[in-house]
Amino acid sequence: MSETILMAGLRELEEETGLALNPDDVTHSILGLWESVFPPALYVGDPRRHHFVIYMHMQIAKTSKHLQTQISLDPLETDAYLWLDRNLMDVIINGTKYEKEKVDIVVCKKQG
Repeated sequence: MSETILMAGLRELEEETGLALNPDDVTHSILGLWESVFPPALYVGDPRRHHFVIYMHMQIAKTSKHLQTQISLDPLETDAYLWLDRNLMDVIINGTKYEKEKVDIVVCKKQG
């Protein structure tokens, strides 16, 4: 199977949130990568788990308000979700100063 990074991200998005997006409708960019191995040192033992996480920014024509009506979280995978604007994501990724006094974050929890 030759799955692109975008296709993998959209598949995971659908599995965990129920949102099914068409790759042709998505503009995306990779924000960063993170790798995790457990145990974290070989003297503790051979690696038993390995994760490689790719953080992506995806932009589509639909609004977050519209998308919220389609979200159905998988309770085994996801407890909550939130929407971040691009400026705040840049602050988190690059450590730059956030120009607004107030941070606009909408946290939405469907289960529980």
